[in-house]
Amino acid sequence: MPDEPKYRRIIELGHGGMATATLTAMRSTHGVTKLVVVKELHSELAADPECRAMFLDEARLAARLNHPNVVQMFEIVDHVGEASPTAGGDGLDGVCALVMEFLEGQSLNRFRSKLKDDPRALSFYLAVMIETLSGLDYAHALADYQGAPLNIVHRDISPHNVFVTYAGEVKVLDFGIAKANDASSKPTESGAVKGKLAYMAPEQARGERVDARADVFACGVMLWEAAVGRRLWAGMNDAAIIYRLTQTDLPAPRDENPDVPEALDAIIRRALAKDPAERHPSAAALRDELEAFAATLPEKTSRRALGGIVSSLFAEQRAEVRRVIEIEVGRVNDDGAKRPLPKLPIPKESSSYTDQALTGSTGIRQATATSIAPPPVSPSRIGWIVGIGGALLAVAAIATLVTVLVVRPGTSATQGSAPVATAPSAPQPSETRAETSASAKAPETKPSATATTKPTHGKPTVVPPKPSVTAIDPGY
Repeated sequence: MPDEPKYRRIIELGHGGMATATLTAMRSTHGVTKLVVVKELHSELAADPECRAMFLDEARLAARLNHPNVVQMFEIVDHVGEASPTAGGDGLDGVCALVMEFLEGQSLNRFRSKLKDDPRALSFYLAVMIETLSGLDYAHALADYQGAPLNIVHRDISPHNVFVTYAGEVKVLDFGIAKANDASSKPTESGAVKGKLAYMAPEQARGERVDARADVFACGVMLWEAAVGRRLWAGMNDAAIIYRLTQTDLPAPRDENPDVPEALDAIIRRALAKDPAERHPSAAALRDELEAFAATLPEKTSRRALGGIVSSLFAEQRAEVRRVIEIEVGRVNDDGAKRPLPKLPIPKESSSYTDQALTGSTGIRQATATSIAPPPVSPSRIGWIVGIGGALLAVAAIATLVTVLVVRPGTSATQGSAPVATAPSAPQPSETRAETSASAKAPETKPSATATTKPTHGKPTVVPPKPSVTAIDPGY
């Protein structure tokens, strides 16, 4: 009887733009089975040598991390291509994957949505953020085996990448796009910006070099949203977010919610400073200020209390997930026949920002106030724009014909007669214009139906529409 494979996939946990995560049974000696998560790079990306090299490079970086507040990685698997000496022996044939610890709990994104009516919500959220900042500070300060700092930056901190277990542990997830300034880490492709735009620091959105203070800014956004009770960029598209992020001052929490304590308002405003030099110099510095503020609150949160509230809020879902896992684990010793992997009964996270996390070789194109792509035009709008444009062109043609007919022979059409009519630009969807500074002019581009244009020295310049500040309730 052939040896059983080391890994046996059980349940699909999630499917993203770069990889698929599956709950997997890992067999070891003496019949011991351990549940782990296997994150497999999509086959089409694994076939690209550059994508695979980047995935493995970042996996090696994540494998160095060993901290209670960072998800633990056990193994890196690369069985892509016939040259792999171990391909086909462990159940992960032909894949490029990471093997990580399996965590039972909920993302901070789901947790905060359930806390909206709890009077202890701020205390719980601060407890999670304090632990998150401890994990980030560990990563930021990590050095190689010769003592040289690695200068690791997560670059994608958000409520989706912070996990709270039913035991009250807080883990930072997905260092998959983290960056270290060591020799083995290649620079980010020019023009590519990686991470979730809604939590991105201004310098990161501009495609500039970032350090630990970019992660501090992302945590500042998370704190702002927890204190105010809504998302910072609610209802805005990418172009509007980038414009506000890079060209305007962010609103203070107390301006949006007067109930925010002044001390917390000051902490958040410092973390969200546009200039990195004005922010907290490290994640530890922000953590220490939050700890000092949390000590003044009447509610104190322990790890046991945190685990208890998560367990009670998600009791039904936790029981259903355990039931499915028990059934599927019981099938590990079946005949091994291939079958579609079941999925955990977990509702998809509702977030308008989830799809903005673009990683890999095709990241968000570098877009700043000097290069803002207009939002897409709906088919119905295209229809009336084309109709109005056609009518304007017809008027222009008739006016031209009339002008030619009334001009006497030998007389210039521009002398003693009305100028030839020209078709004006199509009506804009918004009459409000947002002015950019002389140092942040947009590049030359053809006028579009969704971006207001202004002549600059005879050349059209795109001026992004002023974004609405109307908040959309994200469901806190």
